[in-house]
Amino acid sequence: MVKSSTPLNSHWVCDMTESQPDGAAGKEPAGQKDEIGAKGQDSAGVLFSGPAGYLVPIAVGLVLHFGVRSVPILPADWVGLVIGLPLIAGAVFVIVWATRTFIKAGTTFIAWEKTTELITWGPFRFSRNPGYLASAIIHLGLAFSLNSLWLLLTLPATVFALTLEVAITEEPYLERKFGEEYRRYRARVRRWF
Repeated sequence: MVKSSTPLNSHWVCDMTESQPDGAAGKEPAGQKDEIGAKGQDSAGVLFSGPAGYLVPIAVGLVLHFGVRSVPILPADWVGLVIGLPLIAGAVFVIVWATRTFIKAGTTFIAWEKTTELITWGPFRFSRNPGYLASAIIHLGLAFSLNSLWLLLTLPATVFALTLEVAITEEPYLERKFGEEYRRYRARVRRWF
């Protein structure tokens, strides 16, 4: 593995020259180098950072909840905690699992950087986007935990933003990059669950 860094972050990525058989190291699949290279980059070219897609709606919901008026969705706050905290804990577990899977595979989980491997194991057996799904579940868990109608009402904005990012940028990139292998994976595993 080699160290890769950008001004925004630093992480480990897989050096593909070590793992490819028969001298195929570093070669793009036939016909794909031109398609990816024509854009001048080998990344999904995301519209916005994944966190912005869910943190902005959460922030809006929190401002409305604490700054405008608290509007409960459940008869008692403790009911929300009983529902919300397990949702948040489960979602954090999925994010950690997905991140560890990326690290173990030797590829990046940073959406605007080059993907070196299509991951189809770990949590990716159940969802093509377990991290994004978990982010939406955290939002839902916060809505219940804080007993907040405002957070519940901003949840569709989170789901829309994440779906937009995935459908418009990441999925076409992965299809260009991995071709038939990605199409088979997409046919087998749903976008969310």
